[in-house]
Amino acid sequence: VCTAQPGTLPVANEEAVKLFMDREIKFTDIVPLVGKVLCRHKIMNASSLENVLEADRWAREQMALKRTMLRLRC
Repeated sequence: VCTAQPGTLPVANEEAVKLFMDREIKFTDIVPLVGKVLCRHKIMNASSLENVLEADRWAREQMALKRTMLRLRC
């Protein structure tokens, strides 16, 4: 079981849904993909805006890497 910092779960989900809408993954791939990203995230103190924004940036970066990996797989 993985935990999510504020900012990581919504962003990872948003980016995974974009992959689905772009027909790069199946609908059933959304949850496992989001889970993989969340399990790699280092939990930080979410008491500051900077930390929450860093979590957002990190999740978007991770999903961009996943998108690239999916494209290279073809």
